[in-house]
Amino acid sequence: MSSDPQAQIVSQIVTQLLERGDVVVPLDVLMALEIIDEALVTEWRHGQLPYLERGITKGLSRTTRVLRLTREDALGRGLIPKAGKYVRSGKGPKRPLRFSKRGDAESEAAYATHFVRAKPPAS
Repeated sequence: MSSDPQAQIVSQIVTQLLERGDVVVPLDVLMALEIIDEALVTEWRHGQLPYLERGITKGLSRTTRVLRLTREDALGRGLIPKAGKYVRSGKGPKRPLRFSKRGDAESEAAYATHFVRAKPPAS
């Protein structure tokens, strides 16, 4: 476990998400911490923001830290990273959505990677 004081809070949120389902989505953690507002995510999904970070007002360094802690916690629990697909919803073309201003693969993956509980092998 990380020595970061926020790690315990992130871990609690991950636990809550896993109590409701088999996947941890970083956006859900960010919304639970009120770093990203659900209405902002809706606007972004409808293509009203060029990239999600544009609407974050709680600090991008905090956001990056929470994304890192979420990944560490999820991997520490044995969850499997899977690439999430994010495309514009609503009317118009279904183009891929962008999370970060930079748009680099590492930044995009930090937001888009979902962590899934391993399924037991079928008998």
